[in-house]
Amino acid sequence: MISGRQGRYRTRRMPLLVTPCTSVTWHAIGDPDKIRDLLTPIASIGKKRTSGEGHVLAWEVTPDPELDTFTAAHLHPDGTLGRPTPPKCLHGQTLTDSGTGHAGIRPPYMHSSRQYLLHLPALLQS
Repeated sequence: MISGRQGRYRTRRMPLLVTPCTSVTWHAIGDPDKIRDLLTPIASIGKKRTSGEGHVLAWEVTPDPELDTFTAAHLHPDGTLGRPTPPKCLHGQTLTDSGTGHAGIRPPYMHSSRQYLLHLPALLQS
């Protein structure tokens, strides 16, 4: 019996916007072998994984000896600010960002107890 309440044959269809890509790049700090071990069992990322979206074909972990911890933790690959960051973390550095605003650093991000005045990430140009 095919269920009309769930799955691909449910009685309604909702559009799903997706962005196909051939690769995604992250910077990380840690032991490359342990990072590889953590990533290996992950078969998909993002939303709608059970519908086949976000399937990962392969993980590639490439050490970068020139990457410092500040860059890996805070910056986009183009050198602009990549995450909400407290002013004291920037150590007087001049970075491209989207100004300051209230945002959360740790979950639950939207709870008022987690909101701080932070430098907001820069928008990436495609």
